[in-house]
Amino acid sequence: MARRKDPRPFIAVHDDIVNHPKIEALSDPAFRHLIRLWGYANKFKTDGVITELKAKEKGLKVFRELTTAAWPGAEPLLKPLGDGRWECHDYLNHNRSAEELQELAEVNKVKKGASGKVGMHKRWHVDRGVVSPDCEFCDPHNG
Repeated sequence: MARRKDPRPFIAVHDDIVNHPKIEALSDPAFRHLIRLWGYANKFKTDGVITELKAKEKGLKVFRELTTAAWPGAEPLLKPLGDGRWECHDYLNHNRSAEELQELAEVNKVKKGASGKVGMHKRWHVDRGVVSPDCEFCDPHNG
């Protein structure tokens, strides 16, 4: 039996993320906050941009960990945009943009609507042996 994919929104997190040097350098609270920020960006469709208030939500120590490079030459996990907002490093390289999320939601809405129509056709016509000339799914030659 095929397993149904989870329909809930999600962020992309590589299964080897904890072994990346930038991530290994983080404390557990900083790592958890980073994941929270990615989830927040996905939920509110911000393309990985967050407010400074949100970035500092778990305290200055965690904020400093996320805004400081793990080693010389590395990029920090949060980069300033200069207007009180911060960008999650490489967010759009790994996650859907707000535009892509909107398009996906529209496609899913159409699919769900079509699926509902087919279900209602089965319930009210097929199961009852009814052929309706107004129904797009009824076959008038099969009634």
